[in-house]
Amino acid sequence: MATLLGALTIDAKTVSVSVTPENAKVYQNGKILSPVSNGLYQITISNNNISLAILAEGYDSERLVVNSKSPKKIDIDLKPNRKRIIVSTEPNYAAIYINGRETAKGKADFYIFKNEKKTIKVVADGYDTYSKQFDFNDFNLQQESVHVTLESNIH
Repeated sequence: MATLLGALTIDAKTVSVSVTPENAKVYQNGKILSPVSNGLYQITISNNNISLAILAEGYDSERLVVNSKSPKKIDIDLKPNRKRIIVSTEPNYAAIYINGRETAKGKADFYIFKNEKKTIKVVADGYDTYSKQFDFNDFNLQQESVHVTLESNIH
């Protein structure tokens, strides 16, 4: 599409930017843009480069430069930088330690971040102790549950 502005012709192009997760915010020059629908943004470009920043809590941010040579559709899939882990135990009164610190009894809810390891230990009198080290890549989903059933050590 060409727009005549005085003696200057400007070719304008619209680029669709689809963002996941849908609650991510897209900024252009520090100003938040409004999506046309959930996670979909329409960016009109003339002859200049446009810098975009895509941010969402719990995800790595991404920066992107779009211009008249950019594809008409761009998909941005932000990568999570933390995962929520919920640990529950049987018996339900067992102490849950995270990295050596007692955190809860019966159920604990915490985040594990990229490049981080956490050791989970579950302890109850009369039961064998459970201990395992987890890292970010042990979990596929944004939120996962781990149920630990202790074995009785009373014979």
